[in-house]
Amino acid sequence: MDSSLLDTPFGSVEYAIQGDGFPTLVSHGAAGGFDQALLIAAPLAADGFQLLAPSRDGYLRSPLTATTSPQSQAGKYACLLDRLGFDSCAILAVSVGGPSAIEFALRYPSRCRALVLVSSIVAPVRPAYLSILPEPLLLNFLQSPTYRFILLRAPDRILLRLLGVTSKDELRASSDPRISHALREVLLAARDPQRQRAYGARADITSTAHLPRYPFADIQMPTLAVHGSRDRFAPLRLTAEAIAAMPHGKIIQVNGAGHLCIITHITEVSHQVTRFLRTVVN
Repeated sequence: MDSSLLDTPFGSVEYAIQGDGFPTLVSHGAAGGFDQALLIAAPLAADGFQLLAPSRDGYLRSPLTATTSPQSQAGKYACLLDRLGFDSCAILAVSVGGPSAIEFALRYPSRCRALVLVSSIVAPVRPAYLSILPEPLLLNFLQSPTYRFILLRAPDRILLRLLGVTSKDELRASSDPRISHALREVLLAARDPQRQRAYGARADITSTAHLPRYPFADIQMPTLAVHGSRDRFAPLRLTAEAIAAMPHGKIIQVNGAGHLCIITHITEVSHQVTRFLRTVVN
């Protein structure tokens, strides 16, 4: 899969483009990269949207720097639009891709036609494992050979639970080839045999625990949140509160879905997102 590199004042960013139509930037989640962005947003490309898929800092060829933050990542998104000649775009954020998308909407409102948050982190969240290990010890553990060994040897089912896929979601995947294929790709990326995503994943753990309280009332563009009712990683309550503060916000709850509803409930989620974006673009 081909990608390109762009140098910006905020650092280099890797990106890929797919499809034709209204530009939609995809801010991927943990264990991601431009390839994950294209995977999870493929239905949009099929429905007439052009996907702009950057790798966030620390993933694949986008370097992690001392100044990496959701704010600097939003700056990279704006530079990418400049490079491609787009005045504005819609932005679709998944999981920990949420903060940089929110920063983009707040800092570049004239360039953000619509904001879509799927299972997104919207407020400070401390993962449960931070209550077991202090953050410095956890980050050291994530760099250790022991953790690497566990990732490579752990059964798929255990790793899926760690990624937020419920047992019911896994059962859905067994009967749908599209879902099972997408989950296999996510598992492969999570195990990261070339360690091309480890730095980004560690940075995400730190950043999500220390996010600011965003002024959601200042987000004026149409916004859609799609969220699983059984999401343990990005609490539905926090997303509902954020959407309630937005003048043009709407939330759709996917009953019974876990954190990866954009994959496990691909038909329902993609239908809602496509319908929303078509309304905004038209």
